[in-house]
Amino acid sequence: MVTFVSYYRREILSTNKTIRRNFLKGVAGAGFIASTPEFAFAAKEKPPEKKRPQEGDFLAFQKGEKKGEIIREEHVPMEGPVVMAFPMDPETGIIRKKSRLNQVLILRVEPSSLSEETQVNAVNGIVAYSSVCSHQGCVINTWNKEKQQILCMCHGSGFDARNEGKALNGPAVRRLAGLPLTTQDGVLVVREKFNGRVGAKKK
Repeated sequence: MVTFVSYYRREILSTNKTIRRNFLKGVAGAGFIASTPEFAFAAKEKPPEKKRPQEGDFLAFQKGEKKGEIIREEHVPMEGPVVMAFPMDPETGIIRKKSRLNQVLILRVEPSSLSEETQVNAVNGIVAYSSVCSHQGCVINTWNKEKQQILCMCHGSGFDARNEGKALNGPAVRRLAGLPLTTQDGVLVVREKFNGRVGAKKK
């Protein structure tokens, strides 16, 4: 009888250990899945109004009488003033305005005056850049026609609209992030995401 009880007890303990081991394996597996990039991305995915400009997005007026309307080529005057915009999801109409880093500056200049690298990302002389200064993150909304520069009014940094938004004079030393464009029936469309770091470098 004692032998039977001992045997039975050993079998129960062995079964419990197996169940516990399988349970821990299951938990570990779930933890691994949750830690994979796909699941981590899904957990941290931003709401659409905060997402950076996406390929295929339209651009919408940020302010003024046409606020929220889709920007067409004819809306961008030659040599300024600049047009301030936010990207817009073309399927839902959601404007990605919940992040200041999504602010876009649009300007038209003579197409032949653009550098080869800039022409690739422009539409008939229309270029788009992040309007967040690479110096300290001020919002840029000025085209200085006399100096032919995109000008930050906070600290005086100037940027070359014709040559990839490169810094012409400080204190900024880094170029503005460009937003490659294309066009669909005259509507300005985002061709690719920002091609550089947006805003000031974190200290």
